[in-house]
Amino acid sequence: MKTNFLLVLLARTLLLLLFGVLSCPSAFGQTETASISGYITDQSGAILPGATVKLTNVETNIDASQSSNGSGLYVFTNVKPGRYRIVVQKPRFRQIALTDMTVNVQDLLSRNFRMQVGAVGESITVNGDMAYINTVSGTVSTVVDQHFVDNMPLNGRSFQSLIALTPGVVFTTAELANSQFAVNGQRPDANYFMVDGVSANFGIGPNIDNGQTLGGTTPAFTSAGGTNGLVSVDAMQEFRIQTSTYAPEFGRTLGAQISIVTKSGTNQLHGLVFDYLRNDVFDARNWFDVPPLPKPPLRQNDFGGTLGGPLKKDQLFFFFSYEGLRVLLPKTASSTFYTASARQVVAPAYKPYVNALPLPTAPPVDPNCDNVTNPCIAPLIVGYSDPSDLDATSLRVDYSINKRINLFGRYDHAPSSDSIRNWEEEEVDNVNIDTATMGATITFAPTKVNDFHANWSRSTGSVIHNLTDFQGAVIPSNSVVFPPPYSPNTGSAVVLFPDGDGMEVRVGTSTVNTQRQLNFLDNFSWTLGTHQLKMGIDYRHLRPTNGESTGWTVFPAAFSSLVAGTADTVLLEVRDPR
Repeated sequence: MKTNFLLVLLARTLLLLLFGVLSCPSAFGQTETASISGYITDQSGAILPGATVKLTNVETNIDASQSSNGSGLYVFTNVKPGRYRIVVQKPRFRQIALTDMTVNVQDLLSRNFRMQVGAVGESITVNGDMAYINTVSGTVSTVVDQHFVDNMPLNGRSFQSLIALTPGVVFTTAELANSQFAVNGQRPDANYFMVDGVSANFGIGPNIDNGQTLGGTTPAFTSAGGTNGLVSVDAMQEFRIQTSTYAPEFGRTLGAQISIVTKSGTNQLHGLVFDYLRNDVFDARNWFDVPPLPKPPLRQNDFGGTLGGPLKKDQLFFFFSYEGLRVLLPKTASSTFYTASARQVVAPAYKPYVNALPLPTAPPVDPNCDNVTNPCIAPLIVGYSDPSDLDATSLRVDYSINKRINLFGRYDHAPSSDSIRNWEEEEVDNVNIDTATMGATITFAPTKVNDFHANWSRSTGSVIHNLTDFQGAVIPSNSVVFPPPYSPNTGSAVVLFPDGDGMEVRVGTSTVNTQRQLNFLDNFSWTLGTHQLKMGIDYRHLRPTNGESTGWTVFPAAFSSLVAGTADTVLLEVRDPR
């Protein structure tokens, strides 16, 4: 009896779950596409099966047609965002044309049509460009389209600032290895980014501490922490942020679901060229940058362009985008360093590293220094500019083979770097982003549509320290700094000096980290009468590598150790060649 009771309970549970799925007429949505559905009735409200419904993309002239089923229902799934026209026809009824209808990413649109009896050739035209109230889905979301982006000032040409327009979003401290905002009290690393339907959470930090990036919880930001490396603003068509009650397919993380759609070409050839320039001509000096120090330059030059159009009208389209960013950020700094007299008494083993420090020209801080136990150090105040750059290039191709098969492919390459000067040291944080996405939408029947996406992505982050001849510093040769088996390409050398404010010599590669991603998604949509089913799979494989470098570190605890040529602390790290 107990076994029979459990079987009955299990059967009822399965029936309830199935009923819950079937009773959601439009509760499905593709990762980046939209759906349009509705009922066709006559003027009395009776259902009209067999009415022909034609959906046409106004910009590419690609169309799809189907007939209302026995329940008077029509459904278009996997609809790309854009501007559309719907035409409804049936013999002995007036034609209805719905024009200028805008479809946004992940929209669930319901458009019902009531047809009137009339002669052949009579038609009714309705303007579809109107405010639409979502009565189908309970998802809380915000759409930011290209028109909105074009009319908003964006610092750095990155759309992160637009995310703050969404209710429930709070910005946090911006860090390269973590997400930069929290939604509805969730952690900053709980947000999920998607570009053209595939995961964009394959970011990796260039530093030794990668935080949550190894688990694929951080989008692939540039070295400056921008989204330009994923999608340039001028190559983005629109994006949607879902903050709560979203569909189960978006349940990989608990935070916001950000879905970005890139632009594709149209039947018209369009292009633009831009250049945003800022410099220090009209800027005052920094408070700490006082004469006679030269005024360090300030430059922010963001330039590039896009070009899109047809390769074969009504069938094959392309869209190319390039964005370059060059920044010089002015800084001032002050510290103390060994004078020339102090460097003369240092042992030969330490001379290449002491001479690699900047040379102060001011008098010693302590006039009674003897360069034995009390070294002569002097202050140095300088002004300089830290450079950073970005080159983001992307190409997208869309191909409509026929009315049943549509393909697209996109490749994006975006190397970026940030330089941070620490006196004679120049720390360069490099982040290189590469991603390739392919997709195929196949319509087996008007009621059966399959959408497949495949993505390969790689993000590489590295930290490299270079020595420069800054303020009289003398760069030592690599043969002196890196004796065998060490190399500047795989290791670093560090000398920490006991006196002054943070005097050190650091050169070589500190870290080289890589995150690789394979993402495969398949969604199948099926309309059964008045019910709509959706099933699919989302497979994601991540392969991170943390490449902390080898090298050596020497720390003389006192100036007398520099004079004697001894070291109080020595750390040696050699990677196993296996």
